[in-house]
Amino acid sequence: MRITLEDDEFDASEASRSFPIVANNHAARAVIPAFTRRVARLAPAVVLDVRPIGMQHVFDQLDGGAAELALTTLTEGGDRFKCVGLLEDEYVVMLSSTHRLAAEPELAIDHFVALPHIVSTSDGDNSTVIDDALAEHGLARHVASRVPLHSLIFLLINSDALAVVPRRVASTLVAICPLLMRPLPFPSPRIPLVMIWHRRLDNHPAHRWLRATLREAVTEA
Repeated sequence: MRITLEDDEFDASEASRSFPIVANNHAARAVIPAFTRRVARLAPAVVLDVRPIGMQHVFDQLDGGAAELALTTLTEGGDRFKCVGLLEDEYVVMLSSTHRLAAEPELAIDHFVALPHIVSTSDGDNSTVIDDALAEHGLARHVASRVPLHSLIFLLINSDALAVVPRRVASTLVAICPLLMRPLPFPSPRIPLVMIWHRRLDNHPAHRWLRATLREAVTEA
């Protein structure tokens, strides 16, 4: 009802409203910071209420109004939901700057599978494609622990472990943490990131502005 009663025109500079958004780890690190800064500059009274995707299915959250926009990897929304691609990323290896292999510009695949892996458990992110890629080589990795992304960072520092994360996530972390980024020892699967919304919001002025602003932020990031 709130959305229905809003004005037909949306003046971002004067608007005062909140947009509930759910985002996976990839989006939270690679997209949300630039998006938030852009919105703050263009619409100082608009609040981006960004939350983890959590356990409830994205479509259920959009359908019930708990979220008005979702940033995740789903690419098919059926008749009721619109999915639009924002970017494609690739996976990289992240390890401590004190790691015994830190001087190596690339990891050999035998080192990659022998070292302990730390995997992010945050819902909405899926790195099982790495296991699938290794299986094609007849190999399997050793997953030592599964933890949320913020814990993963601290477990990596000064450890012998490694983690596989999207490049855009890794690049933000190595800039502020004693961590290094290295390419995978095999071609990386592609990681799609899309925005999803309920089709009832297709022509809503505020949401058209929100989606356009997000696309612009991704282009500039």
